[in-house]
Parts: sequence; C-alpha cells; structure tokens
Amino acid sequence: MFDSTLQFTAGDILTLLVILAVMLVIVAMFNVVFMSFSLRKIVRRVDNVTKEAEAVVIKPLQTADAIVDWVMSFLTPKADGHYKKKHKHKDDDVIDV
Repeated sequence: MFDSTLQFTAGDILTLLVILAVMLVIVAMFNVVFMSFSLRKIVRRVDNVTKEAEAVVIKPLQTADAIVDWVMSFLTPKADGHYKKKHKHKDDDVIDV
C-alpha cells in the first residue's frame, strides 16, 4: 500500500557526510581546547611540586655548603697575609720567673 521508498542521490549522501565531518571536527576542536586547559593546570601543578621538592633538596645542601665554608675558613690560612702574630721571645730578652 505504501510503497514510498526514500531514494538518496550521491550528492545527498556526500552533503550528509560533509555535515557530519564538520560537526565531528567542531567537537574535536572543543575537546582539544578543554584538554589544553587541563594540561596547563597539570603542568602548573607539576611545576609547583618540583619547585617545592627543589627547595627541600637545596636547603640542606646550602646549609651544608655554608658549614663547610665556615670550617674551611678556620682551617685554611688567610690569603691576604693578615695572620695573628705570636710574640716570640728573643734569646737575649730577660724573662722574669
């Protein structure tokens, strides 16, 4: 009774495929934008964590370096030539005993 069949031409199918492809590209672009924002947040968090970890590692190293410099300042002679002079007694000086 109802023998109506839909007949699609090649142009109709091609138009439908183009519309679907454009919609798919639009959805993919939105996903790329949202992923890039999420990736920026993740990179920012990772950067903050690495800065904190670096501070945790560097602080004891700087303290140890300062201690080594302080100890070395006592152990090495001064380069500018200012030594503490010890008073030496000459043989001909009279020492009261």
